[in-house]
Amino acid sequence: MNGVNAGIGQLLKGLAGRGHQVALASDLRNRYYSGCAHFKIDIPHTGRSTDQLRDVFTTFRPDVLHYMVLGIRVLKEIRRVALGIPHVINIHNVVPKERAFGRLYGTRNLHYVARLLRYLPNHAAWRLTLRRLSGSQVLVHSDAMRRELVRIGLHSSRISVVNFGCAIEPVVPSSEVITIRRPKLGTIAAFIHTKGIHDVLEMLAIGRKQGFEASYTVVGHVRDQEYFAFLKRRVAALGLEGLVEFDTEADDDRKVAFLRDLDCYVQPSHEEGFCIAFLEAALLSRRAVGTSVGAIREIVGVRPGLRMEEPQEPARLLSAVRALLKEPVEDELVHRRQVELGEEFSWSRFIEGHEMVYARAVELCRRHRPGNGQRACPA
Repeated sequence: MNGVNAGIGQLLKGLAGRGHQVALASDLRNRYYSGCAHFKIDIPHTGRSTDQLRDVFTTFRPDVLHYMVLGIRVLKEIRRVALGIPHVINIHNVVPKERAFGRLYGTRNLHYVARLLRYLPNHAAWRLTLRRLSGSQVLVHSDAMRRELVRIGLHSSRISVVNFGCAIEPVVPSSEVITIRRPKLGTIAAFIHTKGIHDVLEMLAIGRKQGFEASYTVVGHVRDQEYFAFLKRRVAALGLEGLVEFDTEADDDRKVAFLRDLDCYVQPSHEEGFCIAFLEAALLSRRAVGTSVGAIREIVGVRPGLRMEEPQEPARLLSAVRALLKEPVEDELVHRRQVELGEEFSWSRFIEGHEMVYARAVELCRRHRPGNGQRACPA
């Protein structure tokens, strides 16, 4: 239920369980797994970071370095002090994707144009750095992310796609009969513009004009206070008081119960690197509609009870939700979907996929070592 941090915990635990020695270098210990060595490093980058990184490489002496969820300054420092160590760069998205930008909320494209201009130096630096990392193995968690990296100049042979897993035990959703008068819709997402929550508010307003009324609950933490305030204003402006609820306190158990009880889950995201929330909804909710970002396309496939629409299209999102609510999705179909998704997006496949990428990084580094007529391993 907690995205990247849960994935890191599962990766550490899974690799250790398969006989690998693992260590984590980060500002904080991982809350999901604490059974490995932890090296403290400053995030954001400080004057102590170089010595902290050297301590990692001299004390633990890793055979493979897996770099994830850090900034470009730390990446450059790692390249400087870890020369010769095979490495994998994990990219969840490219700056400024999924970044908060406190302006122009609710606009269709202007928000993202202005954000790109604001982060243009960062975006250019990332593109240049990625292109210069010749020989590096790059790991992403969706084919959409792979296509994005190819678009900005990385060769597809350098990119490996490893799907996230999900540890939720699937059960038949409790919502078997739709409340015809007022269906229960919901989303699990951080409160930030890129999650598209405002699109569902617009969808509900359009629906009311057409005689369709639904309740809507969003469960998640607030990443952008200004956007959160904007959503509250939109609820009032659209006359949706009493129909919309924002829950910022739910724990994992409450989230599971929430997903099981929905008539239809809605994921209106504009940007995602994968979207674990939609995978969890596909396992726990009877019906789910998502946008064509991250791995949602692969999760939806042709599976019963799942639909996909383009982002930032409230009217089309409404049509998909209403059409799906009219379709019977029997328990047997839900169970079959759960089995398929459980096999395709399992933590065991997640761990095995990483082992394969690490092996490729080691082999690539071996071929680049001095003595083969080429330069040292890239880092």
